[in-house]
Amino acid sequence: MGLGLSLLVAVTSFLAAPSLDPDSGRDSQYLETLVFNTSLPAFIETLHSKSAVLGWFDQTSDLCSAPIIGNTGRSFDFTQACERHDFAYRNYKLMDKKYSCFARLLKHFCGPTAEHYARWWNSTNRLRIDERFRSDMFAHCGTRSIWDRPTCRAWAHVFYRTVRLFSGVSH
Repeated sequence: MGLGLSLLVAVTSFLAAPSLDPDSGRDSQYLETLVFNTSLPAFIETLHSKSAVLGWFDQTSDLCSAPIIGNTGRSFDFTQACERHDFAYRNYKLMDKKYSCFARLLKHFCGPTAEHYARWWNSTNRLRIDERFRSDMFAHCGTRSIWDRPTCRAWAHVFYRTVRLFSGVSH
C-alpha cells in the first residue's frame, strides 16, 4: 500500500504541475509510468481524479467493447483492466500522432495528414500493453472467490487472445 500511495502522489503531483511546452520525453515517461509502473488502483484513482490534469492525454474508454459479453460477468469484472488497456492503446497511438513526424524536427506539431512512424505505437509496445492487460485481469481474478478463479482466468485468456488477434496490426 505504501508504494502504491507513493506512486499515486508522484503521478498526481506530476499531473498537477502547470502545462509545459510539448516534450516527447516527459510525456513518454509519464505514459510509461502510468501504464507499466503504477498499480491498477492508483491508475484508476489518477484517471478519475477531479484534481488530476491529464493534459492532452485521451482518457476515454469503451471498456472492453466485447459484444454480448461486455466487460463483466458472473465470475469476473474486467472494467478497470479495460480502462487501462484503452488508455494505453489510445495514448501510445497519440504519442506518434503528436511527436512522430518530420514536422517535429522543425519544432512543429504533427498535422492530421502527416506521415507518422512507429516510435511509440508499434508491435513491441502493443505486446507490452496487452501483457499488462492480461496481468491486470489475472490480478483481479485473484480477488475472486476460490470457486470463481478458474472461470475468471479462462475469461481473462479469452479477452487477452481476442485483443491479440483482433486489435489490428500496429505499423
